[in-house]
Amino acid sequence: MSIARVSGQWGKQVAVAAAPNLKGVAPPTGAAGTVNNERFEALTKYVPTETITIFVALMSALQAIAKLKPNAFDMSFWAWIIYVACAILTPVLVWAIAYAAFREAARKTGAANDSFVRPTFRMIAATIAFLIWALAVPGLLDSAIGQILAGVGAVVVSTFLSLGEKIFE
Repeated sequence: MSIARVSGQWGKQVAVAAAPNLKGVAPPTGAAGTVNNERFEALTKYVPTETITIFVALMSALQAIAKLKPNAFDMSFWAWIIYVACAILTPVLVWAIAYAAFREAARKTGAANDSFVRPTFRMIAATIAFLIWALAVPGLLDSAIGQILAGVGAVVVSTFLSLGEKIFE
């Protein structure tokens, strides 16, 4: 679906591993002490790597600016602006990536008469998955209750998206 296909899953693994550590907070660990990001990895398979990369980069930049100018602006306000902007960008990126793949396949096969089918389920699934995934990134919901809700939301949403994928695709 995205650049991650070109470079394997390495890009998503880096984004998933880096996101929970934005503010130096250790990611959740499993019983054996290993990192347990399965619930969020299930969501990232729907989200374009480009969205994750842009979101993590902007949140990191926002935190760096906040350190340089501690009381210059409301960091929470700008974090939510970034969240909404990336949520709006997500279905656009899914459509653009699908259309680019369609055009490339048509060019290689010479099948110019095929019509492009908008990936509606993928666009909706990616947006919902991003909305839940991003809530777990420090900076948006820093309270324990918010993090718990993001974790529960990740489990519920990833379950329904995987079922929806079987039904609609």
